[in-house]
Amino acid sequence: MRRALTSFVIFGFSAAAGFVALAAIVGFLGFALWPFDVFNHLQPLWLIGGGVSLVFAPLILRRQPVRGFVIALSATGFLAATAIVLPEYLAGLQQTEPELEASETQRLMTFNIYAKNDDLNALALSVLEVDPDIVVFQEFWRWHRAGLEERLRKNYPFALHCQGGRRSFVALYAKMPFAPQPGNNCVDSLAADQRTSIISVNFPATEQHDSFSIVTTHLDWPIPTDRQHGQMNALIDAIQQVDGPLLVAGDFNSTPYSYALKNLVKRAGLKRIAKGIPTWPAPPTYPFKMPAWLQLDQIMSRGEIIATPAKKGPSGGSDHYPLYTDFTVTTE
Repeated sequence: MRRALTSFVIFGFSAAAGFVALAAIVGFLGFALWPFDVFNHLQPLWLIGGGVSLVFAPLILRRQPVRGFVIALSATGFLAATAIVLPEYLAGLQQTEPELEASETQRLMTFNIYAKNDDLNALALSVLEVDPDIVVFQEFWRWHRAGLEERLRKNYPFALHCQGGRRSFVALYAKMPFAPQPGNNCVDSLAADQRTSIISVNFPATEQHDSFSIVTTHLDWPIPTDRQHGQMNALIDAIQQVDGPLLVAGDFNSTPYSYALKNLVKRAGLKRIAKGIPTWPAPPTYPFKMPAWLQLDQIMSRGEIIATPAKKGPSGGSDHYPLYTDFTVTTE
């Protein structure tokens, strides 16, 4: 019995260590075959798992013929995961806070409020505490709209709402007027059948700020890969129709570790503002408390935009933490 249990532990550990290492390696190779990129979204897990495997493999597998192979494979996977994860956090640490003129500064907030979140007071307080000039919402269902509208309308008299398929329920609220522009794909009707929506609006120049644009969306999960890949192409097309300074924000359901997001940033000519700042999961929407470890929400810029590194706001009962940044437009 003891021998059988020992064999089971050795086999189970070796199989788990091998899976973790191969997942990290396959993700790393996603640049060559983009469906492999799905594994990159979980590279923090593979990194931790690889470290655990390297620590315990010499002990659990001592005098086992597979010991050297498992250690070598785990080391390779650990290095692959490190090569993906570490640069993201180093980039976050290297961000600096620019000096902005308060009178010319705007604040943008992106917030996936979670479809099942019924604490409308907490959601409204989260927004009002951050006090953005512009806030973009994802999973902004009709009943959220009905309850939050009355709580936010006084501070945010200008709004645009989208409805339709599962990821189409997005909205934009602002303190100042704006106008939809080419690339905007937002239908405010339950009869709409598009899977996702894209809000693309322009804020005209005023005495306080120059003209700039905001684009927001909510993309599907990275599986199936073809679906999200197509949605990213549609987003890039919408961004390319926008002239002048631009900020892009929303829930991309894609982490900074993925080649998919990196390619989107490169092809659209964007600069990421939120780096090394996990936004999911936020308690208390899960059966046990865990720290946020994936960054699914993004804020990016293009053109003459100077922005502060993104910060997290209060979750308000959502499973995502909101992100916000202060920015100025420098077209002169």
